Amino acid sequence: AIIENFSLVCEKISENSISYDDQLGEIYALEEDYDEFLTMLTYANIKTSKDNTDLYWSAEYEALSTAYPSFSSAVEDLFVAAAKSPHAIKFEEDYFGENLIEDYKDGGKYTDEAVLLMEREAELEAEYQSLSTATVIISYAGRQDTVDNLLDYYKNLYKTSSASYKRAEKDCMELYEAAVNSSSKELLVELFKLRRRIADELEYDSYREFAYETIYHDYGESDFLAFAEDISEFVLPVYIELSNRIFNQKANQKPRKVSRTELINNTYEAFLGTSDTLSTPFSYMLQHGLYEIDALSEKRFQGAYTSYLDIYNAPFIFASTGESLSDYASLSHEFGHFVDAYYNYNSNTSLDLSEVSSQALELLMVSKFEGILSDDDVDFLLLSEMESLLSTIIFQGFYSVFEHIAYDIPLDKISPETLNAAVALAADKVGLNSSYIDDIEFVLIPHILLYPFYVQSYCTSAAVALEIYFTELENEGAGFEVYEKLVLREEDDLAFTQYIEKAGLASPFEKDRLKTLADKVHFKLRGSHYFIGIGNGNTT
Repeated sequence: AIIENFSLVCEKISENSISYDDQLGEIYALEEDYDEFLTMLTYANIKTSKDNTDLYWSAEYEALSTAYPSFSSAVEDLFVAAAKSPHAIKFEEDYFGENLIEDYKDGGKYTDEAVLLMEREAELEAEYQSLSTATVIISYAGRQDTVDNLLDYYKNLYKTSSASYKRAEKDCMELYEAAVNSSSKELLVELFKLRRRIADELEYDSYREFAYETIYHDYGESDFLAFAEDISEFVLPVYIELSNRIFNQKANQKPRKVSRTELINNTYEAFLGTSDTLSTPFSYMLQHGLYEIDALSEKRFQGAYTSYLDIYNAPFIFASTGESLSDYASLSHEFGHFVDAYYNYNSNTSLDLSEVSSQALELLMVSKFEGILSDDDVDFLLLSEMESLLSTIIFQGFYSVFEHIAYDIPLDKISPETLNAAVALAADKVGLNSSYIDDIEFVLIPHILLYPFYVQSYCTSAAVALEIYFTELENEGAGFEVYEKLVLREEDDLAFTQYIEKAGLASPFEKDRLKTLADKVHFKLRGSHYFIGIGNGNTT
């Protein structure tokens, strides 16, 4: 019905059957439809994330996801109709903004074939997301059924505390994981082929070019690949040394358990110790229940994300916690996205800048837990953050280099074998051991299957987050001031590096930037410089 509403307005504009003012009024009336569709999609995703065995919400999410390409096409048709209208100049001035005529006077990119391909892509993505114990069928001990049904059978047959049940449960879950892995590999191959066809249909030279434009990477591919080349030379050696001397020891320490109530209450107190810019939206989130935070279970999505309920102009946090100290970092991370969406109404200025808002805040907030958590807890969080950001640059860099290589494989050459070769080559480029990372099993993560070319934003933003943190260390309050300047941005049309430089920070693509930042991490944790020519010249 919403798509039909768009079509009817397009028809009135194309036929010029009503006055310009009435046409403009009809366009304004579509805004609620637009917001409602996106909100339904977001809400269905939240419900599915909360319980992936709920077949009603899984079907609802799949239906909306599959309808999304047709919805996007209908929205584009509206732009095209306005650009071709006798009132095009007035539409551009009064509603759509500059470049309407230039971008849409010759039509849009959503061909019927492109919509069909994108609908198929959404079906495959939904299939991947629905790989749960409620849907995956396995064969065990002569029975073939879903994992949930098989486990229910053994619950009725044995006591759940018995060795017989525990053995059956262990065997079934191992078969389940193998089945999910196998299905994910098949889906990955099919998705890569499909996305290559989508790029061809939309007349892009590559899917990479399409993704860069769609996901708001406003820098060149060469900029990122040069950044990635520095990972093996500067970040990896520092990470290896710190792992051997510090991080591995931390890994042997079992962090204490953190309840959901403690997590939310302590984080709230920490944000009260910052500024109104941060504490006000946190209070708003709590007041309106704009979060779904609970312990991870087999039924919940394994991770955390922040989405946006357009019809309410409100961000929403979903998080599955590990009931450990690391949850403080995870919640601070997601709240960084919440703050950005809260002040900027979910404006998609830059994906990389959006990730700065999350990664920088989780690092800045460590010091704000002092006096709320114990000194040991705060020290654990700091080490975890330093390890996390370095490993993010390395391993998300690996994933991203894989994508750049794999999406260049010609359509007729895409196969498990060629994707495996791309994995090994990507590992070599970032300095990882390709004799170990040589199978596409290593890239079977949600972002690779569902959000192509997203993960590189984790790398670029991690570099900026570290600089903001060191700015705070050098001058208390200065890091938070820079952070707020990036969040409360007055302009909405700058490139990622322009926002960064306007805030007084260096571009992550600047020569030797990773070298300087990796050395600062080393100095912070070891008290000495790693690279010659940095700081006072001391080296380890």
